[in-house]
Amino acid sequence: MKVSVVLLLLAVVAVSAHDWLVIPTPRMTGSQPATQQCAPCDPVRSDSPPPTLITRNKVFTIEWGNNHKTGNYNFYLAKKGNDSVLADFKLIVGPVAADQNQPETTTYTFSQALGNYTFRYNWDSYCNCADIILTDPAPTGATAANGSVKSPIDNTILQQGYYLLKSDDGTPVGVFNSYTGTANCVSGYHASGNACVEGSSAASTAVLSAALFAVAAVGVILA
Repeated sequence: MKVSVVLLLLAVVAVSAHDWLVIPTPRMTGSQPATQQCAPCDPVRSDSPPPTLITRNKVFTIEWGNNHKTGNYNFYLAKKGNDSVLADFKLIVGPVAADQNQPETTTYTFSQALGNYTFRYNWDSYCNCADIILTDPAPTGATAANGSVKSPIDNTILQQGYYLLKSDDGTPVGVFNSYTGTANCVSGYHASGNACVEGSSAASTAVLSAALFAVAAVGVILA
């Protein structure tokens, strides 16, 4: 019995000596220690959390549990779908020296293209991976949807990453898609950058003018 207890205690100590990624939320949740079974990542599991949304060109804080006084931490990024081997991952932060602070943090500003990525945390031969989506910032005053707001365009429920755009009087006039960085507007408004502006766009006006000119020209010929 004493031998079993000693072995159990040793196992607990061994596990607690490892580290784990905290933010962005890793595929292994609940402060699980980083694993050596990553080639190059631990797999997506049925209980893995949804991807973390990260706004581009804005300072983001990376956080991890730290139980080491030696060695370095490195953080890598790979485009989703091009992340099957370690060579696909590009070093974006590191090396960060271990100092056993709890928790350990560093910052990084993501400026890569919009889309889905795999984020890789590494210390020695241990790693955690997280799924992230890089998005564009929503316009000032836009309302985050999060599954509780309907689109004024087609009345569908807007999910996380979509924002309701409103006119100056608070009337819903469109939807901003942070995944693509584009706005879709109701009739009578047009997209201008990441917002909806009242009136027809310059392109629509040009098309209408060209059509009217063509009609006028045909009228002159018939006359």
